[in-house]
Amino acid sequence: MKTSIHFKFILFALFIFTFGCQNKTIQTENNLTQLPLQDTEYNFSTEKIQNSKSTFFFLRSFVDYFYLIAEQNQKNLPTLYSMTKHISFCAGDAHPENFGYVIQNNPTKTIFSINDMDDSGYCPIIFDLFRFMSASKIYKDDVSMNQIYDSYLSGLKENAMDTPLYLSKLKNESLKKGQLPSQKKIDNKKIKRTNSTTEVSNDIQLLIISKIKKIYPQLKLIDIVEKSKVGGGSAGLTRYELLMSDSKTNQLLILELKKQITPALYPISKANPNSSHTNQLKIDQRIKLTLNLEQGRSHSLFYNTLKLNEDEFLVRPLFSGDLGLELNDVPSEELQAVYNYEAYTLGQFHKRSLGHHSKKFISEMSQLNKNAFFTDIEKMSQFMTIKLKNLKKISDSFN
Repeated sequence: MKTSIHFKFILFALFIFTFGCQNKTIQTENNLTQLPLQDTEYNFSTEKIQNSKSTFFFLRSFVDYFYLIAEQNQKNLPTLYSMTKHISFCAGDAHPENFGYVIQNNPTKTIFSINDMDDSGYCPIIFDLFRFMSASKIYKDDVSMNQIYDSYLSGLKENAMDTPLYLSKLKNESLKKGQLPSQKKIDNKKIKRTNSTTEVSNDIQLLIISKIKKIYPQLKLIDIVEKSKVGGGSAGLTRYELLMSDSKTNQLLILELKKQITPALYPISKANPNSSHTNQLKIDQRIKLTLNLEQGRSHSLFYNTLKLNEDEFLVRPLFSGDLGLELNDVPSEELQAVYNYEAYTLGQFHKRSLGHHSKKFISEMSQLNKNAFFTDIEKMSQFMTIKLKNLKKISDSFN
C-alpha cells in the first residue's frame, strides 16, 4: 500500500514538473526522448494537451511556447537569428490554416489573405516565415521547403503567381456565399444553441448593445450567445456572437466579439523601428494596422474594437463567404501548390510591411543559405513533435 502511494506521488511530481518546468531531469528519470533544442519553463494547459491530437494542433495551441523555444535557442538556430535585424510588423501566428478568402466591403470582391490578427505586432520578420515553414513541415514532412521558400521570395519581389486550382474553387465559393450569415448558425432568426454556447446575462447584453450602437447605429440586436472554443491558440478566450439586423441593407449580420490578450509573439516582440515611441501599440491601432496590411483598405467596415468593462475585444463580421483554409479538405496532390501560394501571400504581406526597407531584406534572403535555414526548421519541427510525445507520455502515466 505504501509503495503504491509513493509511486503515485512520484508520478504526480513528474506531471507537475513537466507541465510547469524544464523537463531536462525527467529525460533521464522517466526515459523521455531527448529534445533537439533547449527547453524552457512553461505552464501547459492539460486540456489543450489532451486535445492536441497531432503536433500541428500542438503548434497551433501554444503559439507563445513556440516563440519562447526559438528565443531560448539563439545559438542553436544560427541561420534564423542571422536575419533577426530586419524588424517590421509581423502576422504573429502564420501557419497554413490561418489563411483564407475574406469578403471585402464590396460584397462582390473577395481576397486571399492571412485571416488572423490576434498575435500581430512588431518583431524580426523572419519569424513569420520560420513559423509558417515549421508548421508546414510538421503537417506534411515531405513537403518541398525549396518551393515554399522560393514562393515567399516571389511574393516579396511582387512577381506574378498563378492561383492553385483548389484555391480558385474556394474563391468562387466565397463569392457565391458573400456577406450573408451562414444558415448553419441560424434557426428561425436565432443563433443555434450548441454545447459550445451559453446564454448571456442581461447586464452584459445591455453593455454590449450600448457599445455597438455607438459604432454602428444602424444595427439592432436580435440574439446573442457566448461561445467557447476548445482548440487553437485562442481557446478559452471569451467570445460573443451577435445576430444583428442592418437597417441600411435590411439584411441579417453576425458579429463576433473576441477578447484580446497580449499577442503571443511577446517573447520576440520589438519596438517599431520607424518610431521614436517605445510603447506597444494600443489594441485598436494594432488591429487597424493588421487589417490594412492583410486586406488593404477595402476590408469590411464591420471590423472594429471595443471595451467591455476592463477587457478589450476585436469586433469582426462572420460572413458565410469568409472561408478559412482547412488542410484536411485540400487534395494531397494540391497541398504543395497551396503551401506555395500561402508563402507567396505571406511574402506580399511582408513587402507591404517593410515598405522601402524591403530591398535590403530581399537581397539578404536571396543570398541566405537555404539549406542551413531548413536545418533550423527541421530542429524546431522535431522539437515540437518530441515535446508533445513527452507531454502525452507524462499525462497518460498520471491518468
